Amino acid sequence: MCRPRASRSLVSHRPGAAHFGLLIPLLPLVLWLAAPAGAEAHAAFVSSDPPDVCAPQAIPRLSPTDPRCQTGVLLGTSPGMVTVRLSEPVQLIGRGIRVLGPSGSFVASPPATVDGTEARLEIGQLDPGTYVVEWQVLSADTHPTRGRFAFSVGQTSRPAVDPMTGDVGQVTLLGLVLQTAGRWLHFGGVALGFGGLAFALLTARRRREAWWPLLLERSWSEAGWGASLLILAEPVALLAQSASLGVDTTFDPDTLVGVLGSSFGLLLGFRAGAALLLWMLAGAAQLVENEPSEPKPLLLAAACLGLALSAVDAFSSHAGSFRPAALGLAVQSLHSTGMALWLGAAMSIAIARRKLSGERLEALRSSARWPVLLGLLLVGATGVAMAAVHIPSLGALVESGYGKTLLAKQVLLGLTLSAAALARVGRSRLPREWWSACDLAALVAVVGSASLLVSLPPPR
Repeated sequence: MCRPRASRSLVSHRPGAAHFGLLIPLLPLVLWLAAPAGAEAHAAFVSSDPPDVCAPQAIPRLSPTDPRCQTGVLLGTSPGMVTVRLSEPVQLIGRGIRVLGPSGSFVASPPATVDGTEARLEIGQLDPGTYVVEWQVLSADTHPTRGRFAFSVGQTSRPAVDPMTGDVGQVTLLGLVLQTAGRWLHFGGVALGFGGLAFALLTARRRREAWWPLLLERSWSEAGWGASLLILAEPVALLAQSASLGVDTTFDPDTLVGVLGSSFGLLLGFRAGAALLLWMLAGAAQLVENEPSEPKPLLLAAACLGLALSAVDAFSSHAGSFRPAALGLAVQSLHSTGMALWLGAAMSIAIARRKLSGERLEALRSSARWPVLLGLLLVGATGVAMAAVHIPSLGALVESGYGKTLLAKQVLLGLTLSAAALARVGRSRLPREWWSACDLAALVAVVGSASLLVSLPPPR
């Protein structure tokens, strides 16, 4: 799916088609009022009753291979209730909490409840043996989190399932892969959909130059493809949420309905709506592309829509690591905006290089300098702020998955800038076209590393 086609004859009958998008500046206010309040970072396990003797917070901390992890704490009597405490207020999702008995059947119980940071499940009298508690919740920033631990009543027995989940980043491996894929599609859609248009808007004062009409045409074409990626990202993100809670729940109707009814479902609706609005703007641009006075209002509408989408994306990031959380939301929004502007300008130049040469190409490159610099400045400043908040120590930078991914992203970013510089100066035995291809490949890899980074929990 790309840009919708429309008859040129409609221009005279719909002179206001270019202006409907000017209502979009109201979207940020609506989003801030309707989106979940108090967005936080990933919810982390704090403690439980009965206690999880193999949790990272347990004292003494047991190795995952310790036999006691299979049977858990030994209780003399049935506990009557299972309580799981998290680092922030959470929402039960899917199965919430359930207890698997020694026979392999789930213990009959009323539905689990949640009160702020505590999730509880009442259980009746339990027979002797080893039981496994499975819990899954949704953080305020829409990231799913799950866990599993064992406890024994009266005597130990062979657990029905392995209490150690082997998860990656508090979710299943499949869920993490799908989360990364969904965010990669989304970030790519933002860059294609809004970055090029923002670049065209910032250079609109040079619209009379030969390269600018081509830039505008290519930017709206990219916007259509960007809208397609944004729409495709949403079903992937939905499946990622359900798969993160368990491979067997990926297509479970109850889990999917629960996910859609959560704060994640609300943000999914906003993002899908933004994608459709972008697709409509691309169609409106077709109607007025021959009227030189019309492109600027449409570009302004697209820019406002992009800013609104950046605000929405901030609610599903790690903004809660900042205090106050509003500061984190602002930093995350600016980071997304800067990345879209930088990537959009870089992609526009790479695509336009196929149709431009000589003085026109150099003029385009010259005009792109300060938009690219502005985008990189926003990405760099906000990136440093987020790293300072999310990385508590140098050890966490090299020991945690989040820290390693952050380092990999910086390496890829350096490769991207180096390839772009070599493609520009051409002082190499390899042709500029080769370095341009490397630049685009590195850009794709940077987006991929950023997608994985947002999907992983920051170290604590």
